[in-house]
Amino acid sequence: MKREDVKAKIPGITDEQLDWLMNENGSDINAEKGNAARIQGELDTANTTIKNLQDTVKKYDGVDVQALRQQLTTLQTKYDTDIAAVRRDSAIDLALSGRRAKNSKAARALLDLEAIKMDGDKLTGLDDQLETLQKENPWLFESEGSTGGMQVSTGGEHGTGGSAETDGVTAAFAKLNPGLKLD
Repeated sequence: MKREDVKAKIPGITDEQLDWLMNENGSDINAEKGNAARIQGELDTANTTIKNLQDTVKKYDGVDVQALRQQLTTLQTKYDTDIAAVRRDSAIDLALSGRRAKNSKAARALLDLEAIKMDGDKLTGLDDQLETLQKENPWLFESEGSTGGMQVSTGGEHGTGGSAETDGVTAAFAKLNPGLKLD
């Protein structure tokens, strides 16, 4: 609104009245400009957010969410099954070690692993099998009084001792080297 237009519409207006009217009109216009700028800023932010979201959605365009959920469920089930198997196998190994199995791999091969289940932290179905295994294959377990040491037999007679003259190595060496004198 221009001052001349106001004077033409209101012929008896004083300069003081016109100044007041123009100031009020300017304040209203400035307030509306501020509101418009604020709303424009919000609109720009909203448009930027929408564009970013659309770009993000384009990255997943064609992805089957149901198939991903199914894969996740399958992998979670496999993970749970594998962890349970590892826990069960570790518990079986500990039980075999507690029963003093000489070879846990051989003892494990004679067990019905499918019949052994984990119930919390406890194995079920193993104790009876171990009892039977120890009775049927006592050689597979160390006896209570054994020290766990190993005995090795050289095949020769023990306890009689020998002399250097009858030493087999010396005799064989002398036979191969007849002209060599040994002292």
